[in-house]
Amino acid sequence: MHDPLDAIRQLWIASVANSPLNQKNAVCLSTIDAKGFPSARFVDLKAVDDRGFIFHTNLDSPKARDIAGDPRSALTVFWDHIRVQVRIQGHCSTLGAKDADRYWKARPRDAQLTTLSFQQSAPLAGFDELAKRLQRTREVHQDIAILDRPRCWGGFVLVPTSVEILHFMPDRLHERTVFSKTAEGWAIEHRQP
Repeated sequence: MHDPLDAIRQLWIASVANSPLNQKNAVCLSTIDAKGFPSARFVDLKAVDDRGFIFHTNLDSPKARDIAGDPRSALTVFWDHIRVQVRIQGHCSTLGAKDADRYWKARPRDAQLTTLSFQQSAPLAGFDELAKRLQRTREVHQDIAILDRPRCWGGFVLVPTSVEILHFMPDRLHERTVFSKTAEGWAIEHRQP
């Protein structure tokens, strides 16, 4: 296991295949806000490839603003059903329009309509406003088969500099492996539980 990205990709496949969760791809993304505080929320992990960990969001959201201000970020994953925890630190960068378009087209239409209807995390006068906005968006776009990606929606890749994989063992002799990015590749260190 010399490539943590490949190892996590395999663990993710195993986790999704056996997951009891409704949100099987949820991972906790932590960013640093404008006041220097950590800010954590769950995002939908879309892919793990040679670049890193890919997720998409509204580019006007607090998380996107955090990343624009300070790209240092972290992902935390707890796959209890396969007895694994993963911690990743690195830097986020914006994905190109081609990648964002591809993922946008793969989204369910309801998710696209929701994105077109709302300004993520903006103040809300009342919950009844949400249904009205969504209905108006459905009506406006009812005759449009393929919805264009709005400029406010895109993707990020978290390029890892450090990865920790912790395999939980019944006897509490947990296997903790830390990968640190170097100029030559990944340095590997095993640590005590």
